[in-house]
Amino acid sequence: MAEPRQKLQVGPVLRRAGQVYARWAAMLIPAALVFHLIPLAVAVGLRDIGGLGGVLIEIVTALLSLAATCWIGGVAVKAVQAFERGNEEPSLGAALAAIRPVLLKLVGATFLTLVFVGVGLIFLLVPGLLFLARLSLIVPVVVVEGGPVTTSLSRSNELVEGSTFRVLLVVLLVVVATIGIQQLFLFGSPPADDIGTQVAGLFASALTDPMLGILAAVMYFRLAPRPQSQTGAALPTTDETTA
Repeated sequence: MAEPRQKLQVGPVLRRAGQVYARWAAMLIPAALVFHLIPLAVAVGLRDIGGLGGVLIEIVTALLSLAATCWIGGVAVKAVQAFERGNEEPSLGAALAAIRPVLLKLVGATFLTLVFVGVGLIFLLVPGLLFLARLSLIVPVVVVEGGPVTTSLSRSNELVEGSTFRVLLVVLLVVVATIGIQQLFLFGSPPADDIGTQVAGLFASALTDPMLGILAAVMYFRLAPRPQSQTGAALPTTDETTA
């Protein structure tokens, strides 16, 4: 029997993401600040190194930033998973421990996603947007299902198929909101103040990275096949049982 597919509804996704964000912001935002503070400290502390050393520092900083984003995205997935199952709030330590075994997979899968989307946007706009939508569930797929990187990329593509434009709408809304928040933080920073700009970016990322992870996780749990009851009917999600 084919797996039952869910139809993504944008409104409920945004509402659920807002509920999870409001409930666990006190855990997710400080964690995001700490994780993003590490690459910022490296960049600021070693900013005077030039030449090949400077290039290496930039690469290391970029990798640390990517790892920080993956950590926060994974913790956000665990928060949504607990919410969907009606479980108690996961502790930050427990969530981080659960993400640690798949962190390298998360970094690799997220890096490949960025490459696909970036190349698609540079050369052909439409393929880039399609990659952005089809691979947007990569973090929850890796965290929940734990498959290899290539399998996880295919799985994300499979889940989004049939809801591509709705997923793309959600992703674009988040991108626009993220850019808006970043610009608000950058508004008071002098144009020539590189450190001020990076600090502003730190606070903006601390606010937006958890929401990105939460939205991806909410869409994943809407699009992934639901557990079935003994009669074969799909069990309702938490918001359906409380409606």
